[in-house]
Amino acid sequence: MNVSNDLDMFQFFKKYVHQTEKNEFYCDGESVTYGNPGVEVEFKNIQHTYELFLMLGNYWGGWNSAPTANEMYYIAKEWESRFAAEIIEISYDSIGFRFGRVLSDTEIDDLINECKNLHADANCSGGYEEMKKIMKDNLELYIWWD
Repeated sequence: MNVSNDLDMFQFFKKYVHQTEKNEFYCDGESVTYGNPGVEVEFKNIQHTYELFLMLGNYWGGWNSAPTANEMYYIAKEWESRFAAEIIEISYDSIGFRFGRVLSDTEIDDLINECKNLHADANCSGGYEEMKKIMKDNLELYIWWD
């Protein structure tokens, strides 16, 4: 999972990501390595990626029309159940998902409508029309809140 290095994530990193004297990083007792951009964090102590929102708490969401971390926990949990959606990227104002199966056109339209109802924008230059193609071709969804 790629976790953004945005300054707004500082409090999360301050609480969960630590550095050893050997310049190694760990998160909640697990190893962490730098990625680009952001920090690559492997949370081995959670079974479902949506559980990350339980850890983030007040450090994520609740502004710019974004759902709170608690609300997003239940949304991501439902999307995992319905669409086999797993979080692959997260920052203070965006989330990326990868689907574990091919979605039908109806499912893609339904999911895009759900994103719009969450006041989320497609995190690509072509808006939701381009995102539909990304969802079909790459089995991924990227949304953000402005």
